[in-house]
Amino acid sequence: MASRRRHSKVGQLPQALRDAIHSAIAAGKTYDALAEMVGAWVAKGAVAPAAAPRRAAVARYGKHYMARMEQLHLVREQAKSIVAAAGTDGMALDEAATNLVLNEIMSIFMSRDPKDGVPAADVARIAAGLGKLQSSSGQREKLKTDFETRAKSAAQAATTVMRKAGISQKAIAEVEQILMGGA
Repeated sequence: MASRRRHSKVGQLPQALRDAIHSAIAAGKTYDALAEMVGAWVAKGAVAPAAAPRRAAVARYGKHYMARMEQLHLVREQAKSIVAAAGTDGMALDEAATNLVLNEIMSIFMSRDPKDGVPAADVARIAAGLGKLQSSSGQREKLKTDFETRAKSAAQAATTVMRKAGISQKAIAEVEQILMGGA
């Protein structure tokens, strides 16, 4: 049994009025205050009485809107943490972002009722997105391997040159560490 799709009267309001509701929700207005705001729009003729959402509809919409806003805030905070932890390491940032997206996809699936089917178009889009993530992950791993191989080769060549030049073993070890990314 598929879940019913929500058709909120709030969602059918003109964009400017929805934006006003969003702003009021974000500002912490009560659902009673939002219902009064909608009533004022009806009184001004901006919304037809039959198209005006009632307080309960505004409350349901507000609840779902706030949940989406909280989720977005959480994802932004996670992204900030990832960026701060990765610093200038683009590979770590890319890898962390991929893991974040995969975790979000899994949380969406885990929150669904198993009885509800997933529309085939949604499955196709998710599969295509996961395919792209996996492809980029494979390319990232190949790039890491190539980098490590080149760094190791450069370290060996530098070691050979430094030994021929009579540089101390301690200095050679420090240069190798720097070339291998350990400094």
